[in-house]
Formats: sequence, C-alpha cells, structure tokens
Amino acid sequence: MDQLFQRLAFAFILFSITLQSQEVNSEIGHPFKSLKTDSYLGHVDYDSESKITSLYYVEKNVFKTIFTTYRFDKDLQFIDEKIEEYSLRDQVEDAVENFSWFSYKGDELIDEIIMINSNLKGELIARKARWVRTYNWNFGLYIPKFEYLDDVKIKGLDGDRIYLYDRFYNRETEENILLLGIKPPKGETKNARFQHARKFQLLKINSNLETEFGEIIEFDTNRAISFIGSLTSNLERENSSEMDLSQGNISIVLTPVKSLLGKKWQSDHPEKHTMLVINAEGKIESRIDFDAPTSGWVIQDLVVSNEGKDVYYFGPAKDGSYVNMLTPTKSPLTSRAETKDIKFKNFQVMKISNNQLEWINNTDLKDFKAKSVTPPSQRKSPDYIGKNFINTMTYVTKSGELFIAGQKFKTDDKNEKNPDGSPILEYTYKDLVMFHFDNKGGLKSQYGIKRDKNNKHAKSQLTPQYLYENKEGDQVYWVYGEIKGLRFGLEVGNALKIAGVNSISKRKLLFYPTVAKIDLEKGKMGDFVPLGANADGKQKYFTNPAFPQFMTTDQSKLIFIGEDRKGSLVWLANMNIE
Repeated sequence: MDQLFQRLAFAFILFSITLQSQEVNSEIGHPFKSLKTDSYLGHVDYDSESKITSLYYVEKNVFKTIFTTYRFDKDLQFIDEKIEEYSLRDQVEDAVENFSWFSYKGDELIDEIIMINSNLKGELIARKARWVRTYNWNFGLYIPKFEYLDDVKIKGLDGDRIYLYDRFYNRETEENILLLGIKPPKGETKNARFQHARKFQLLKINSNLETEFGEIIEFDTNRAISFIGSLTSNLERENSSEMDLSQGNISIVLTPVKSLLGKKWQSDHPEKHTMLVINAEGKIESRIDFDAPTSGWVIQDLVVSNEGKDVYYFGPAKDGSYVNMLTPTKSPLTSRAETKDIKFKNFQVMKISNNQLEWINNTDLKDFKAKSVTPPSQRKSPDYIGKNFINTMTYVTKSGELFIAGQKFKTDDKNEKNPDGSPILEYTYKDLVMFHFDNKGGLKSQYGIKRDKNNKHAKSQLTPQYLYENKEGDQVYWVYGEIKGLRFGLEVGNALKIAGVNSISKRKLLFYPTVAKIDLEKGKMGDFVPLGANADGKQKYFTNPAFPQFMTTDQSKLIFIGEDRKGSLVWLANMNIE
C-alpha cells in the first residue's frame, strides 16, 4: 500500500511541452516517507542498458548510517527503494565496498603536511603541520584543521637569498615545489639589482623538510608572473583549491614588467611572453616563448580538452601596455593590488597543443556587439564591453570550438581594505553573457540573456551555468539556474583541501533550471524553457546544487534532479537531446 501511495497518489506529472524543438518529456515529483530532510544526496547513477536512474541518499543518526537508494525507469517513474543500514564502527569496509563513491574513511583522519610561509623578517619558512580532517555527516566531506609543528628556514643554493613567487603541492608524494627568485648577494647591487626578477629557480621540499634544487631560468630583462594555472580537467579544478601537481601539470606565464624599480633591465617588448610547464616531479617539461598580438594580455583562465592534449588560454588585452600596468602580477617590482578600471580593446585566445603553440587569435571588442545573439523573445543584448565580467564556465566542443560563459557585474567600494591592500568590494551580479569561438579562435557569436529573476539573492550570487553537447556535435544545450532565494540546508563554500578556511552556511541556494538550444554551425539560439513549475506557473521544484542534472551516457537526454522547497519531495525531469 505504501508503494502504491508513493507511485500513484502523489506522483505529479507537471507538464509535457515542445518549444523550439526542446522537448521536456516529463517532470515528476515523488514523495517518500523514507526521505529525511537532513539527509544529503551522495551519488547519482544511470544505467545505459536498462535506462534506470538511481539516487543515493545518506543519513547519519547516533548509532548508524542509512543509505537509501531510489530507482526510476526510463520515464522517471518510481520502481523501488532499498534501505541499507551500517554501523560504521565495525562495518565501514562493507559500506565503502557497496557504495564506492562514499568518501568516509573514519571520523577523523590525521596526516602531516608541509606549509610554506614567510615570517615578519621576510625569511622563508617550511613548517611541518598536522592536518586533521574531521568528517562532517551533514554533507559528506572532511573539514580540515591545522596544527603547526617543526619548522626550518629555507635558503637558496649556496646560501643565496631568495624570493618566493608561488608554491605548488603534490598530494601523492607529499612534496612542495617552490618557484623562487634568486636575490643578488648582499652588497652586489650595481650589476645585479633586482636580480630575483630575472633569475628564477625551482625548489623541491619533501615531507622530511629536505630540499632539492632544480633548474634555473634566466632572462635578460625583468619578468613578472602574470598567470598560473593548473592543467587539469574543469571538474578537478572546481573540486580543489590547490595547485595539485599529482592531478596535472602547472603552467606559468612570465611577462615583461614595467616599473621605476629596476628600470635598467626593463624590456622594450611587452608582447614577448614565456610559458613554463611544470610537471609532477617539479621539473620544467616545456618552455614556450611567444609574442602576443596585443601585448597587455590579462590571461584570466584556461580550459583543458582532448584528454589534456589541448589547452586554451583567454582574456582581455590592451595594445602597447605591460600586463603589470593593467592587473596585479607576482613581482617584487610592482605592488598593484587591483585590476585597473579600464576598457580593454581586444580579447585574445591562445591554443597550446602537445606543449606547442598552435595559434593565437585576437578579436576587437567591437566585434562582440556586431555578433551579438539573443533568444528570439528578447530584443536587447547585454554585450561584453571588456570589463566587469566574471568567467564562470568554459567548454570545448568535439570539433574544438570554445565557449566562455560568465556574468556581468557592478561593484560598490566599501572603503575598506583586504590584508593584501586591495579594496573590499560589494558585487552585484547582472546579465549572463557567453562567447562562442570557432576552432581557430575567431569569434562566432556572443550570446547575451537577461535573467527572469532579479531579486536580492540573484544579485548577490553567481548564477549556475552548464553546457551539454549532443551526440552529433552540432548542438549544445545551455542550462542556467534561475535563483529564487535560499532554503534551509547545509552548504560548504571554499572547501579547501590543503589550506584555508571553510565557510559553512545553514542555507542553500534555491534555483531552478532553464534550458536553451544553440546551433553550432549557425551560431544561433532558441528561447529558454524553464522547468519545475506547476500548471499555474508557480515554481514547485528546485535543482539539487550537488547533482543539478546530467546527460545520459547515450547522449539522448538531459535528466534534471531536485526537490521541493522543503526537501520532502524528490523531483526528476528529462529532456530529449537532438
């Protein structure tokens, strides 16, 4: 009787529509007496043969951990549920074996790691720390805490004075890789002043605080570190705040610097950049020297594709400028703490393939407005103007076309300063903009949309965005979350894996999905289709932030996952992918 109650009495098919060739097959809300509002969705699984979708919820009480699995057929109708209980005091191995995605390895894990800091004298300190991770049952992950132990001062080779530019961590080997600048010996300033802006070296520190010096990289003119990026997949980069060399190489861009300090060694060619690729062993895997078509190139981010073989770098640029005159860089010669409030003139995209430069393409910002595209029902386009834009998502298609999605914003200066001297700004987030470049870096279209919701929560939170490509590679589906407000629940922000502080909120972002289709060949888009409303248009269901949606393995459908506002009903919807 309970199953009949679950499957029929409260299963609520909201609507089935076809709009702009985007078909929402069904949206169904399922109530389960077994679903607890303080449980969390730990995993989602889809079987390509049976077309069964399984949701795995985890609940922890005082004495046991409860795993509840709900299964749904190809039409998202409820099939059955399975409840399994484990006492993790003596059944943890069974739980992990049956639920391989379950991250629990004990209530408390203790390791020792190496932290790198500078003291008040400017001396570099390697400090051994005890890394204590306590499992939080409310959302299924570990919260770190650090206790400092032994420390040792680090000096350069032969006692050289050094300057720390950055450090990277290899979680597997527990080694730190430092990028250092080699300072001149005391008293030798005439011909070697600010040498640490021209002479760089890699240094490896192991878990026993033992050091091993690596290659020296020298330049005739002063350089700043204008960009550092991890060459890992988007998902891995999102889930880790660390530059973890065990997950992928690190790319570093050194660019000429303009400064009153060290002017004798200033380059007259700001367009000449050098990229170093550092591997897991802390060695230089490749060095790429390149000339940027527009010299003052602020590289904002990168995206990796083709199983790591291709890397795309992108960002705005201003001709005739040095990068450090536009945005903060890592250098002892300049102290700029904020990006200069200017209107850039160009936008550059570069492709590195198999550690070789393939191309750099430069687009005039006037072309963004000329190639603006909006949904058919929207008249005005919120164009990219070279500033006040934050990138939130990147995607490379099977044919090598690049999408860069983000959001426009404005800032309000609070007349307060961060510890690094930069101003504390209050951000107000506005319209969504997405760039579409062809496989040579030429701008194909700029898509701009105005969100339906413009409440205080939508203004203060970045809008979730996702892209999915169909099997044929001629269409992509743009999904963004309309932010309605906040709901009760636990949410982790900036869950740092190695260092830093977690921010834990008792409220979750409340948003629902809306979807539009983009024709890759034509560079055109359709209107957005919202999901999760009832027949009267009132929003009934909202996206689960941990598992918002996924594409089926046969690339035929998008399946959306969520709950009602209280978290007492499970909601699923599917949409055909053409």
